[in-house]
Amino acid sequence: MKNTKLNLKKIALLFAIVGCNYFAQATKIVVNTSNFQFAPANITIQLGDTVMWQWVSGFHNTTSSVVPGGAAPWAAPLNNGATTFTYVPSKVGTYNYTCTFHSGVMVGSIIVICPAAAVSIVASGPTTFCKGGSVVLSATPSTGTFQWKKNGVNIPLANSSSYTVNATGNFPYTVMYTNACGNTALSNAIQVNVKSNPTITISPSSAILCPPVTSATLNATGGSISYTWSPAASLNQTTGSPVIATPIASTTYTVTGTSANGCTATKTARVTVKPKPVNLSSFNITSSGASVKWDTVACAIGYTLQYRVVAGAWTTINITTNTPTRAITGLSMSTVYEWRVRAKYPNATFSAYTSIATFSTLLPKQGLNIVSASNDLHIFPNPATEKLNVEFPFGDDNAVIKIVNSLGQTMMEQNTNVNDEQSVEIKLSQLPTGVYMVAVYNGDKQYLARFIKK
Repeated sequence: MKNTKLNLKKIALLFAIVGCNYFAQATKIVVNTSNFQFAPANITIQLGDTVMWQWVSGFHNTTSSVVPGGAAPWAAPLNNGATTFTYVPSKVGTYNYTCTFHSGVMVGSIIVICPAAAVSIVASGPTTFCKGGSVVLSATPSTGTFQWKKNGVNIPLANSSSYTVNATGNFPYTVMYTNACGNTALSNAIQVNVKSNPTITISPSSAILCPPVTSATLNATGGSISYTWSPAASLNQTTGSPVIATPIASTTYTVTGTSANGCTATKTARVTVKPKPVNLSSFNITSSGASVKWDTVACAIGYTLQYRVVAGAWTTINITTNTPTRAITGLSMSTVYEWRVRAKYPNATFSAYTSIATFSTLLPKQGLNIVSASNDLHIFPNPATEKLNVEFPFGDDNAVIKIVNSLGQTMMEQNTNVNDEQSVEIKLSQLPTGVYMVAVYNGDKQYLARFIKK
């Protein structure tokens, strides 16, 4: 008998525990309406739970009499035509209600309490990685108010249900959670270790190989414990530092350094073989000549300059000193010329030629000494078909506009007053297909632009 009583107590306790857990997790509480009573009449629920009145018999209603500030009152019939009514309390506090048909008998109350807050966080992936990577920490539940913390200190503006960690360091991350009615909870901690990458330098970061020099020594430093180089073809070794590079053409080398913590970083160095001239420009352009220049190549002993009419045969000028400029004479007027240059080195080798640059010789106005000229005239569209718009680079003056073909022949000419218009439209319908020059004369100045008639 004693054992039987003990077992019954255990069973009762088990049911009590199960029942408590059940009601703690319940989200809908049913109140039956019959026999002039609400059953159960008085209930305690958590904020967010739902109350549903279920009609069983009789003719009743449920009507709020007192609700907490900010909560919505209610009034709903309960009869065989309206068998249920659902209400979700929005505020913590006591809600009193009655059946207005039987107010002296049928009354009830709902006490709404704030549930305890609980929160946990999980990581979307590995929590140890090198700088440049990241991991997302996510909180459950995902609704409410959040404040993420790094090593126990609030992270500014980190107030969503997730947080992306990518800052270098080894720290615990947590989140402080506040539920809808103000209870708070601190999450579990997740340790995130974002390891720093090595800092690498290459000396020199840029090297120039001028014959007879054929190699450059590249030295990587930065505290890394290992170095790997690429491309391998022109290096004496691909690991360690320094390395010797002997490229036959200009090459960019990349070194990857790996530190003791397994993180990597890269750095590049450029080795230029037989550098070619850069920054080509033209000046002192006339109707029969022009001067051209480029940046000095320090280790050059001379240059080869070539020029031609567009798509014609090259004319070559050999320059036997390291003088990065040359005047070109004997040119045709109103003609577009292409030119390029290469450097010569002490062992009778050359750099590659530069990209092609262009200039246009001028078209002098008869009886007028042109003292300055510009190729900055703005015309559009180009190529043109039926018409060409010319915008003047000056104002309040007279101008003469000429259209000249590749032979220097004037195909069209007109006068205009810039006081009247800042631009002019030229009709091209009678002009044959080809390449032309627009020349605008303004006093002792000439403005030129080349266009194509389609």
